[in-house]
Parts: sequence; structure tokens; C-alpha cells
Amino acid sequence: RCAQFGGVELPRRLDPALTARTPLAARLHWRAAAEAEAHPWQQHRDGAQAAAFARSVLAWREWATLARGEARLVLAGAPNAGKSSLMNAWLREHRVTVSPHPGTTRDAVEASVLLGQGADAGELILIDTAGLWAEAEGSDAQAVERSREVIASAWRVLWLLDGSQPPAPTMRAWPAARPDDLLLLTHADQPRHPEAGALAQAFPGQAVGEFDLTRQAVEAVGACRLELERQLGPPPPSDRWLPLDPELWNELEAAAAAQE
Repeated sequence: RCAQFGGVELPRRLDPALTARTPLAARLHWRAAAEAEAHPWQQHRDGAQAAAFARSVLAWREWATLARGEARLVLAGAPNAGKSSLMNAWLREHRVTVSPHPGTTRDAVEASVLLGQGADAGELILIDTAGLWAEAEGSDAQAVERSREVIASAWRVLWLLDGSQPPAPTMRAWPAARPDDLLLLTHADQPRHPEAGALAQAFPGQAVGEFDLTRQAVEAVGACRLELERQLGPPPPSDRWLPLDPELWNELEAAAAAQE
């Protein structure tokens, strides 16, 4: 279907594969289009092997999240832990103001980067948040509350902890941390404080290392990327069908759960 514009016919709706933001999204859209006449899930959804098929597709769930642009990596921690410095290094530009004063970052700042290699690269949304500090008042307290809300809805949280100082009251436990979250220790140019070391040992997720973000920001970003890619596992084969419609994922989850 085309529309007339200045005597030229233009498609009414562009092919999703041509407007995809990342190589991964483009190839999954192409695969979905190629399967349009013989939709894999339509073939399996009512058969005896529906649960097995659903589980095989669900194994690639994280890659579909990346392809849909819904992989939100939240940078979290106390003020001055290095969140803004790490984000600027990841983006390779000065996007966020860095300051020793708490409350400098009050609104969550988002930016997109690629995660994965070549045709498997998908969209990772980086989110820099206001530091978590107990003494915040007024607009600063509101910013801290917004940070907690963003953390709660994250795909992953990258926690930054100043390894040279005793942990702030807001960082003396990990009630919001999950097994897939990451921990990065900063200020590696200074002696490790024993309380910070003990807190790092108790982290329920994966530690990615200790860095001085003044001199080792690029290395810190690389360590975070490697851990995220390790968690994703091998990318889906080029001929693998994966749905991008969230409703289809709900159907697959229900089919898999029905046989458990």
C-alpha cells in the first residue's frame, strides 16, 4: 500500500526491518517476515510439543529484550561513587555533569549504546540516577525517591561503590540488589576500606572489578560490557525465529508453565 506525495508513491508503513535501531532488531524483523506464511508458534501452539517449543524460544528471552530496546541498565549508588563519570566514559562524551557535591544529578539521564557484536548488537539503555543519600531533603529527596523507582524497574542495575570509604547508610545492605546485577568498586587508587570490602563480599550479584575512574574508565566500561555479554550467553542463530511482540512472549511463558 502506497501514498501519493508529490507524484511519487511512498509506502504507507515502512518495513520494521528497515527502521530498526540496531542490527539485532533488524535481523529478527527480517526473520519474522520470512516466517510470516508459516508462523512457527502458530504451528506449535496447539500441539503436544507446545511446551517444549516455548521453552526453546524462552531460552533467548534476554536477546529479545535487547532487540526491543527494553534492556535498561541503571547506574546506582551513593553520591560521588562515580556513576556520572562511568556513563560519560561509556558514551565517550561529556553528557552528565560530574561534581563532588551530592545532589548534582537530580533527574535520571538516559542514553542508548550498542551491546553485542556485529549483527548481534542490540540496544542497551544506560540510565544515570541521582545518588542515594539519607540526608537528602526537598527536591533532593524527591530525586532519591525517583532513583529508587527506576532501580526497581531496571533490567539490570550496575551498582557503584566507593571502595575507599565506609559505605553510606543507604549502601550498608543490598535489599534491592538481584543476582543478575553488577557491582563495580571505584577509587581503586586509594586503600580499600575494610567496611567497603565486607559489603562488596556480601553483594548478591556479580562483581566486575575495582577501578580508578580517573585513569581506568575505559577498562571499567569494558569489564561491564563483558559481564553483560556473558550473562546474555551465545546470541541466537541467524535462522532462529524470536518474537518481538510482548504478547507472544506472554503466550510462550503460559505454554511453558502449563507443563511444569
